[in-house]
Amino acid sequence: MARFSGFRPEVQGLRAVAVLLVVVYHVFMGRVSGGVDVFLLISAFFMTLSFVRRIEGGRPLGLGRYWLHTFKRLLPLATVIILFTLALIWLVFPRTDVAEF
Repeated sequence: MARFSGFRPEVQGLRAVAVLLVVVYHVFMGRVSGGVDVFLLISAFFMTLSFVRRIEGGRPLGLGRYWLHTFKRLLPLATVIILFTLALIWLVFPRTDVAEF
């Protein structure tokens, strides 16, 4: 059985397009773009690919373990981003507008 390296240049190209869509729409148009949808599509692709490889290899899916691992990996970064955003709002926005956030 061939070993899968995991690197997919076409997916890296899609990621670049998604980043450009997000930046252009957020910075220049002040709204959300389809870039987020592209990121979700890429995530679904990799998740499905991982599940298919597990099934083909005769291994159980272990969905609970998969989601726990994903949550543990993303929680620290999400916490840092949320705290940084709240600190930035507190420092930059006028006090009268902070209550809205």
